[in-house]
Amino acid sequence: MKKNIVLMTCFIILAGTIGLGIWIFRDDGSEKTIEIIPSETGEQIVDLPSEDPPLNTADSSVDSPVTVGPSEQILIDKIKLQRPEFEGTFIAPSYVDKNIVAFEVDNSNERSSYISTISRDDETAYSKIYVAPGNGIINSLVGVDARLFWVEYSRKRQNNMKWEIKTMLIGSKKQVEVLRSGISKDEINPPLLRVNENRITWIESDIRNNIVYSTAIIYDVTTKKITEIAAATLDETKVRKGEFFVIQQPTSQGLLIQKSLFNGTEGDSGKSFQIALYPYDLSNPLVMSEGNGIIDFTSNSEWFAWSEVGKVSIASAASKEIKHVIKTKDETLTVDSLQLAGNKLYYRYSMFQIFELDLLSGETLEISDYRLTTSKLFRTDNFLGFSYMDAQKNDGTVEMDILEIN
Repeated sequence: MKKNIVLMTCFIILAGTIGLGIWIFRDDGSEKTIEIIPSETGEQIVDLPSEDPPLNTADSSVDSPVTVGPSEQILIDKIKLQRPEFEGTFIAPSYVDKNIVAFEVDNSNERSSYISTISRDDETAYSKIYVAPGNGIINSLVGVDARLFWVEYSRKRQNNMKWEIKTMLIGSKKQVEVLRSGISKDEINPPLLRVNENRITWIESDIRNNIVYSTAIIYDVTTKKITEIAAATLDETKVRKGEFFVIQQPTSQGLLIQKSLFNGTEGDSGKSFQIALYPYDLSNPLVMSEGNGIIDFTSNSEWFAWSEVGKVSIASAASKEIKHVIKTKDETLTVDSLQLAGNKLYYRYSMFQIFELDLLSGETLEISDYRLTTSKLFRTDNFLGFSYMDAQKNDGTVEMDILEIN
């Protein structure tokens, strides 16, 4: 892609485990990190008037109070683990089932990346089950029914980055298979895996003759079928014209895709932003929102939620009427890791705290204490997991908290 006209697409926190800053994903898939300054937390909530679909996420809101209370026995499991090799890195529960927790570890000092598991019943039952060869990096570890999937690529940043999507079954003979491979050209990032139920999803990009091709992929773990659910092209021959897929979010209804749209006009006036839902039956996509600055987003059959710097908004999936806006006390900090479960929304405030919002009553509960550093939320079916590691006293101790949600 043309580096001299690369433009920022949006704010979005997606890769990694803690997000010690805001990752800005540009139209070519490259990223930049901006430091976030810690601040005390505070939430507010307000009902807004209805909006005609699609949503315009640039709309503002007014403040009103919100009731925040402590959670009541919501945490179902707390696992503590201490190992010297965890010092200077961050650990988070990427995959959870009723028996084990799996997580990725990247030790930059040793130039080593590996996958480990720990039993939920016995904290001493720790195993390192896979090590990336050749000092490679393991990223975006996910899992379905004890089968793990991850993206692996070189630690050295390259203009054309080779990548592989690998998989293995926990508890088997640990034979690792390559599900997919490719090359991310012109410094576009390798694919990022996201999971919903039995679906593993990612976006692949290619560049041929000054045209950028984006393809959204779904792998059904049950049927072992790979489906290309959506595709886009961006012509950069003269002036940018077309679409570029930024990031995907699988839901039970279809694949949400955030994309940049270019109409062939020079400058920012020729660019817009959109989130569309691509149904799994390959019917026509539905535009869910239009606007700039979206960090994270998700939906289910009842709700559509998205976050920006300083707030998270929730609308009816059917009418697009905005029902709740939760604003942070410090408007420079973020809300991310949005997870919908029925009529409840779980989210992380900056790097400090996990909350639950009841979308029917408007009641907000504190799921975790206010602590630095709290990881993002990771979901496997009805399990939510997050972790805490002391930002100042990082002695290799990690606390992983597991929730069971309906």
